[in-house]
Amino acid sequence: MELPAGPRCPERMALVEATSTCIDRYEAVVREGRALPAEGAIPTDTIAWSAARSACRSAGFRLCRREEWMAACSGPLGRSFPYGSEHVLRRCNDAVFDAPAGSIERGGQRAGCVTPEGVFDLVGNVSEWLEDEGPGGGIRETIGGSFGTMVSHARCDYAHPQHQPETAAWSALGFRCCADAR
Repeated sequence: MELPAGPRCPERMALVEATSTCIDRYEAVVREGRALPAEGAIPTDTIAWSAARSACRSAGFRLCRREEWMAACSGPLGRSFPYGSEHVLRRCNDAVFDAPAGSIERGGQRAGCVTPEGVFDLVGNVSEWLEDEGPGGGIRETIGGSFGTMVSHARCDYAHPQHQPETAAWSALGFRCCADAR
């Protein structure tokens, strides 16, 4: 007798068991209006919330919710950083105040900036739009920090994500997609 399979995710995604969610392993790149994993590619940035949301929907997914993103980054043990409890300089593309200024890098370029579950670049590289609404209408949350973020903001447990107007489309602001596990 075969046991029923547990929750499953599309190949491009990793399972976040705490929320029964699937999350893209890499930040997104938009090609022909669809969000694709930016593995080995520069993720799309300078993108407004509505365009990011539309690109995820065109791919059959949605933007991640704050709870899902936080659970993916911190994992079941409550990590402070995607890779563990202590910050390691230059492990992720973050901490411009502790290192020379950088720029956006290709998805997964820093092999150490990955969760044990296989999700890359959750902190640093590009900040990520979330589905969640911020305070007041037309304001959305971003999380994870970018290559120019100081360490105190590029953490899984950073409790106060930035809030941006839905129309904001600045450099180093990108996204990744999520879906409900099947």
